[in-house]
Amino acid sequence: MYDGDTVVGSEGSVDGDEIGSEDDSVKRRASDPSLPSSNPTKSYWQDSPPFPHLDTSPDDTPARADVVIIGSGMTAAGVALSFLPLMASKGKAPVVFVAEARKICSGATARNAGHINIAPYRVENAKALKELGSVYPLAEVREFETVHLHHDREEFEKDKASLEDLRQKYPQYEVEVLGGNEVKTYANSPAWGAISHRAGSFRPVHFVTSIWDDLRGQCPNLRISINNPVEDITITTSSSHPYSVTFSRGTLQARHVVHATDSHATHLLPGLEPGLTGNLMHMLAQIPGAGFPKCEGTRSWTLRFGDNYYNVIQRPDMPYEDGKCGDC
Repeated sequence: MYDGDTVVGSEGSVDGDEIGSEDDSVKRRASDPSLPSSNPTKSYWQDSPPFPHLDTSPDDTPARADVVIIGSGMTAAGVALSFLPLMASKGKAPVVFVAEARKICSGATARNAGHINIAPYRVENAKALKELGSVYPLAEVREFETVHLHHDREEFEKDKASLEDLRQKYPQYEVEVLGGNEVKTYANSPAWGAISHRAGSFRPVHFVTSIWDDLRGQCPNLRISINNPVEDITITTSSSHPYSVTFSRGTLQARHVVHATDSHATHLLPGLEPGLTGNLMHMLAQIPGAGFPKCEGTRSWTLRFGDNYYNVIQRPDMPYEDGKCGDC
């Protein structure tokens, strides 16, 4: 599908060790993931941040907070967006302290291209995300057709069989099976067949930072502290604020603590080992060559080789401020 592509950026998703042998995997699951790296790589999706003022911190740490949220990515923003507007509607303004070890939304969320592959039981979640996208246009939430190109005949036949079961249980979920010359309409690479359905995409960093910027404007007691990793949490004798949270720049007493730290969770919650561990995966941002299908962001592709998947998503040809229209 590529013709003369130029790599303009790269990313690794969740922080962690690269996949190795089974013994390496066992050792990794049993090891402490430590704090996030203080000098991480910068992904393509972190270029031209829409809200650079979010990467400034208050000079002091409050003595107390109703809620401490550790992390500032998708999960952390979702937690804050779930309860802060609700509390405000009841006339309450809880003190919320967001502690980010690095810059705002700089972990796994910042290293994800934002492909949304909708399963029937997630349709309502997808609708809610689309509604939020209308509130936060910088997130570029959009729907399109996605095509799974199968290069393994056996896997293609298996997927076709499973689709029949899907159609019987969820007839409202439209999926089209393509074969023969039909496949050539969707791609210029050889494939045994293809499966087409609706999917979507968004920009996770812009989505999450839009939420933080909005919440900070609405909630005067929301404080976001960057480059301030949580080093320790201990239980105190206080009945109202039972947690003592130690940061690199101070300590506060908290009523509730939310861990939104993804693969780093076991550093502060060792009881989750070895069930939770990190993994290293890769994505690339590319300038497509002349042979790339000209769909202007209305279609995405999944290239399947056995159990391996390679997703390709293209930004629409629009006058984006960062000048990166058409990138994949």
